[in-house]
Amino acid sequence: MRRLLILLCVLQAFVACGPGLRNSVNAEYWYDQGQQQYRDGRYDEAAVSFSRAEGLATDNLSKALIYRDMARVYNASYNPLQEAAYMERAAEAFAMAGETRESNRAWLETGLAYSNMEDYDRAEGIYKTVLFGAHQDKDTLLEVRCLQAYAALALSGPQQDPLLAIDMLGRVTDELGTPLSCTDKGIAAYAYSLLGEEQLAERWLREAIRDAEGEDETTQVRFREYQVKARAGDTEGALKALESVMAYTNDTERQAARETTLSSQRDFFQQQSEVAAERLRTARMRQWVLGLLLVLGLVAGWFIYRIHVLRTEQRLAQERAETDRVMSIAEDLQARLQKAGAASSKILERSGLSVLERLCEQFYIYEGTENLQPKVLKEAKSVIDGLRADASGLEDLLNAEHDGLMAAFREQFGKLKEDDLRLFAYVASGFSSTTISTLMERDKQYVYNRIWRLKNRIAASDAPDKERFLEYFSKG
Repeated sequence: MRRLLILLCVLQAFVACGPGLRNSVNAEYWYDQGQQQYRDGRYDEAAVSFSRAEGLATDNLSKALIYRDMARVYNASYNPLQEAAYMERAAEAFAMAGETRESNRAWLETGLAYSNMEDYDRAEGIYKTVLFGAHQDKDTLLEVRCLQAYAALALSGPQQDPLLAIDMLGRVTDELGTPLSCTDKGIAAYAYSLLGEEQLAERWLREAIRDAEGEDETTQVRFREYQVKARAGDTEGALKALESVMAYTNDTERQAARETTLSSQRDFFQQQSEVAAERLRTARMRQWVLGLLLVLGLVAGWFIYRIHVLRTEQRLAQERAETDRVMSIAEDLQARLQKAGAASSKILERSGLSVLERLCEQFYIYEGTENLQPKVLKEAKSVIDGLRADASGLEDLLNAEHDGLMAAFREQFGKLKEDDLRLFAYVASGFSSTTISTLMERDKQYVYNRIWRLKNRIAASDAPDKERFLEYFSKG
């Protein structure tokens, strides 16, 4: 009975803790499963277990541990791209959990993954950051590992720096008091070979071969032996070392291929699913873009059409206004000239002003036709332009109809400018201010001022006929 009560209490506590505790327990279960599967070499199963643990983890430290072990799974499966991605996430999660040292160590593993991908610039940036953090935290082991990795990086890629590699290894032994491994000695041998120090290169190479243990270390040293002997011109020794390296590499690759078959299949199907989803998103996006472009095209077409219509309407309005203005002036001229008597018909014929009546009649009779109306307008403009350029015909008409009016005005006001003499002729003919402003090609206010000054000048003069002349200003 007592045991039953204790069990009930435990169950109640578990339920009271809610889904957070249950998720934590489930995450731990899948994490332990993944670790065991990783140790057994079942990397595809380990990846699935770690993925489930990741989905259930609730705190940064748990996520960091999962990310790090997932990265190691990808390392064992020869997938440096995913290894770098998960190790970088582990480093960030460790930092958020306050585990600075673990974060720096994860960053070092990230740098190694980028180095394996031959992304040397990114790896170098990470190594510099890790070196600074390890020195600040006095993490000697991490600093040694980072210096060793940096030394190897200095001899990789197109920009090799053997002096930097030797300096890094010197800091390992001199500043940190750590003996060099066989891998480090192989790096030193190749660095001295690049500098042309063949004796030092051979010495470090012999020490590296002596200290190598196991197939991995032996293969690494053999690769350095191949590099050193190739540079020294020892073709036979270089080929022998290279054959040893290739034999081990082929065996390793075959083993890795067997271990990653299932993982590769899973990744393939996952990639296919992602590709299909991406294609669907792309198709939908293309439809949206095409639809938007169609709408924009319709809007742009409508605006272009409206602009064309407005410009056409504006042009037609301007043409109508010009037509009305020309014909209004022509009618004004024609009305004023109709007062001329028969005796003046020859003068009108000679000046061309007699055609105005005929033009005005034709314009309104055939208004709206395509051919005649422009021709009439052209002739009317020609008459107006002729009157603007030469008003002698108008002056002859005024002399004939008004008892030598313009002759007397020119005789008594001969010192006036020609524009003022012509202005008096327009006023005496009874033209409106609109007609006069058009003939003089000036605005109405200017015409008003000129007429007012001319009238005052005549009134202030001693001309015998000034009263006669002033009468024509009141008639307009």
